[in-house]
Amino acid sequence: MKKKTTSILYSMLIFFVMFIIFHYIITMIFKDLSPGLLGAIVAVITRILAPNVNEIEIQSGKKYQIKWIFSKQVITID
Repeated sequence: MKKKTTSILYSMLIFFVMFIIFHYIITMIFKDLSPGLLGAIVAVITRILAPNVNEIEIQSGKKYQIKWIFSKQVITID
């Protein structure tokens, strides 16, 4: 699998898991929220807290990094 595909799949998997967790938590807190509004709130929160994939150019080629607000360390996909 290509490096870019791998890094995007990791990012999407983490996003999906966070979306499900936040959806469950917000549903338990606000029981009478409409489904559209609930989805929008959860999507915004997840987008802010989800990891970002960055492409950097170095001498030996391209590298992909995953930056996350919860981690001080940058994950590099070689």
